[in-house]
Amino acid sequence: MYYQGIYEARGAYGLVNESKHNTVDPAPSEQELAELRRLSQSIHETLLSSTAESLGAARKAARRIVQLRGTVADSPELQALAVEMFALLAFAEERHGNEPDAQQHRLEVRRLVAESTPSSYLLESLSKAAMLFNQAGDSVRALECWHWAEALTASVEVSPSRLGRLHANIGLAYRKLGDYSQSLKHSYRSLDLFKKTGELHYQISALQQIGGVLVNTNRAREALPLVERSLSLASSINEIDQQTMALNLLASVLIELDKPEQALEHARQCCKLCMDHGLNSQLAGAYNNLGGLYKKLKRWRNAQEYYERSLSLYKELGDSYNVAILLLNIGLTARDLGEQDKAQQYIKQSMQKADAIGARLPMFRARFQLFEICKKQGAIAEALHWYEQYHNIRDQVFNEEQSTRVAEMEARYKVEQVRQEAEIYRNLSTQLSNKNKELEDANAEIKRQRDTVQQQAHKIEGANAALRD
Repeated sequence: MYYQGIYEARGAYGLVNESKHNTVDPAPSEQELAELRRLSQSIHETLLSSTAESLGAARKAARRIVQLRGTVADSPELQALAVEMFALLAFAEERHGNEPDAQQHRLEVRRLVAESTPSSYLLESLSKAAMLFNQAGDSVRALECWHWAEALTASVEVSPSRLGRLHANIGLAYRKLGDYSQSLKHSYRSLDLFKKTGELHYQISALQQIGGVLVNTNRAREALPLVERSLSLASSINEIDQQTMALNLLASVLIELDKPEQALEHARQCCKLCMDHGLNSQLAGAYNNLGGLYKKLKRWRNAQEYYERSLSLYKELGDSYNVAILLLNIGLTARDLGEQDKAQQYIKQSMQKADAIGARLPMFRARFQLFEICKKQGAIAEALHWYEQYHNIRDQVFNEEQSTRVAEMEARYKVEQVRQEAEIYRNLSTQLSNKNKELEDANAEIKRQRDTVQQQAHKIEGANAALRD
């Protein structure tokens, strides 16, 4: 049976009844298919709540779809629904801590895609699945779904706008995985497509994504004209959020190019824009960035002023992580100003906040800075205390970083496999599309010849009738 492999995944859910392996279920009514579509959308919207009810609904829908696969009701839409439902299940099971089941469902998504008929339904379901896996933190599976979707475009008609968004998402996924070369490739492709469609909003996003990657790879000079272009476009359509992002990114680019005054000017413009439009979250980040710029220029008082402004806003927003970071930044600035007591006060507050939320970076850095301050003050016993704590956390962080590096290497290997498999699928889809075209042409030729024969037969019949008369 077309969907035989899924029976191996039934586990504790009873997704199928074993007695049905060799039977054909009756075709569903249009009403039932509509209900499955509605249920899929409903589950998609509610699964983030991670309730047992939403998980149960996903299992129920998947069970019914399994029963329908391989029957006379099987269709591209049903195949796409199956992909979507098992992606939903994988997401839900992971949220509920059922990793083995989540992994099995991910594999079924992969199997389903490979066996499904290329269609616009499948393309839509793959996009939804990619977003779900991305939300679940599974960047490799998300990228796999985006690549399958890309491969589908060889045989499914897709608008330039949609294709541009697809490449933009692939570029973003590669950036998260640290593969900047592939990220740039797909981001530039998306930019070219958005230029053709004239969609300025998407052009701005693509320019900023490319600019960010170029900054990540120490290519600030290449990034500069792209980021400036994104700012110009955002200003032309009065897109405030994108203007603030462009201004912040431009400030980062300019400081890398050793143009501090220009960097400061753009950072100040960003702050003013955020204030004028009441964008407190963006303003908190803009103040922090401006403080960082002043710190690079060793203008400690200015840096401290903007760090404190940022801290005040992040406290209002309830952002504990950034509060811990800003407390540490203020403490380090006080240290650079020679205000050791104030430095210790803020650094200890940062450490306490970081400990409370388990934020490794400020936990680690705060203890090291306290060790350094106490050592310079000659408080050897206290310095030793902080060094021991720093050393213990450093070992934990080092082990986590090593694990992360290994995981990133494994992810890149898996992604390369995915890319190669998707390319094979693209080629097969192209071949299938060509074969279908040949079949359509052959059928058209047969119809043309049949019509010609029928016309000739009518003429002969007419001639015979005339002779009989």
